[in-house]
Order: sequence, then C-alpha cells, then structure tokens
Amino acid sequence: MWDVKLPLNLDDTDLDPNMGDAPEERLGATEMMSCLLRYNFGVFYRRHDPVTLFDGNWAKLSDKGNTIAQKNKGIDEFEKLLQDKFIKYCDPLVPLEFFVCAVARCAIAQMRLVANHPRNMDKSPSSNPLLDRDALFELSIKVIEYTGLLFSSKFMQRYMWHICQHFPWHALVYLLTELRQREPSRQVNRAWEQVFIVYEHKPELLIHSQHPLHKAVCNLTLKAWESGKGSQCRQGLPPRPIPPVVQELYARRAEIRSAPVAMNTDSATDASSAPPSYQDSTVQQGETNVNSLHVNLNIPFTPDSLNSDGTVDWSAWDELFNLEFRSTADMPQSHLP
Repeated sequence: MWDVKLPLNLDDTDLDPNMGDAPEERLGATEMMSCLLRYNFGVFYRRHDPVTLFDGNWAKLSDKGNTIAQKNKGIDEFEKLLQDKFIKYCDPLVPLEFFVCAVARCAIAQMRLVANHPRNMDKSPSSNPLLDRDALFELSIKVIEYTGLLFSSKFMQRYMWHICQHFPWHALVYLLTELRQREPSRQVNRAWEQVFIVYEHKPELLIHSQHPLHKAVCNLTLKAWESGKGSQCRQGLPPRPIPPVVQELYARRAEIRSAPVAMNTDSATDASSAPPSYQDSTVQQGETNVNSLHVNLNIPFTPDSLNSDGTVDWSAWDELFNLEFRSTADMPQSHLP
C-alpha cells in the first residue's frame, strides 16, 4: 500500500543539494548497483503479475499451487531484467561489479533449483514437467561454483557478510544427495571439487557447531563419498585418493564412536562442548524428530536416508534449513567474517 519508487541508478557525484531538477538515471554500472540488485529482488518477491500468475514470493517457488511453467516463466522474465539492468554492464575486474554479477547469476540459478525441486514432483502437471535430474544437478553445481568463486576471490572479503548470510544450503544438500546416486563422470568430479571448496571456506562445518544442519551436511558428505567409492569399484576403476576434507570427517566420526556416551539428563549442556556426531542414524524412517535436537545435539540424526525409489524426505531438511536461517539472521553482524 505505497507508491515509493526505487532509487535511481546514480553515483553520489550525480547529486547536489542545490540542484533544481531530478537527475537523469544512468545506464550502466554505478555505485548503486549492489543496493539496486537487492531492491529488485525485493520487488520480484512481492509483486503480483497477472501474466505469469506468480507473485515472486520466495516461498511460492516451492509452492505447488503454481505450475512449474508459471514459476519458470517468472524467473525467465526476472533474469532478463537483471541481465539488461545490471549483468551486461559488470566489469569482472571491478570488485563491486564482480560481486553484483556473481550474486545475480547465483541467485537466479538457486531460484530455478528451488522452483524445479523434486519435492514438487508429485503434483506437477504432466504438461509442465520439472527439469530433469541432470539439469537440476548442473544447476546445483553452478550455484556452488558461484558461491565458491565469491569465497575464494580475495577482493570479495569486504562482502563476506552477505555471502555468509545467504549461503545456498538447498543447493549444497541437493548436490550431495545426487552424488550419492551417480556413477563416476567428469560432472561428478566437478561437483566434488566444489564441495571441497565449500569446506575450505566454511571451516565451521569441520569444527563443533550448535547448528544441527552442519552435522547433517557432514554426515551426508561422507555417505556421498562412500557411495562414490562403491561406484568406482563396480566399474573396475582405481579408487580415488581420499582428500583431506574426507579424512578429517572420518577422523571426527571415529572420535565420536570411541567417545563414552554421557548418561546424565542434562545432556543439552554437555552437548554444547562435544564434537558433532557424524555416525549413521539408527532412527527408522518416519521417526526423525528435528525438535529432539534441542535436547541433545549428539543424537545421531541424518535426514538423508534414501527411499527405495531414490527420493528423499525433504521436509526434515527444511526444518534444518529453517534453524540455520533463523540462527544466521539473529547473529550480530560483527560476528560475521
């Protein structure tokens, strides 16, 4: 219920307190690009477009009330807008412009992944099919590649607060889940390279964390690696060298399995100083309770058990994503890198 327009695409030098007329908007890169990119995402998420019947809300990307075709049409239109207003003017040698371009491309790829996620498969009209698994796997790789590029670029450190707050957990979990089911290939090798880059730049995944999502992701990483070893063996290929990240995960799992189990009832306090558990879950499918993690963070919990048809219970992962998002949103900015 407002009519305030977005700021103009200008540099500070275009404004003067003595000017009598509004300045003419620039076409190209300006100091406002990063802010305007975020504002345009906000407009997209709240709009109602009678042509696409998709109002842009992030939750609607996974809402089964809109068809896949409607969602993809809305994303296509938004991608073209970002391309015409921002991306095509970005110089990768200018830090701010590199950041804008990478964030825009990463966000669009993640939006497509969420909109076409397998969780929507059961109610998707046959006339509007989801992207196939190969296309979704490629999308998840691209999202993690863009994120790794931002993490590893030295001149992106000033923007690390944004990168950490908007880490694409959905894409990483989907990527690891696919790696559990795929045969060796160049694409699989490329995916693993990106996973290792993530661990390199997110050391909190390898140290104790109060966030259960980190534990579950580490456990899923080991399961994916072990599945890959089995695929290598079945095809008669030589085993791959175990990378340092996987060695560390194995060591931490062994440490947990050899540690004595505390029997006192005040386990929530003890768990805060204990290393995370990466051991396989003994909980039967359908009995997983995410809320129990608030009582004892050492409870073996892996919401990644594959069904007989290869599907995953994504609702359990959603609970973990929500826990992580809330904890990151509540974190003071001074605590971020």
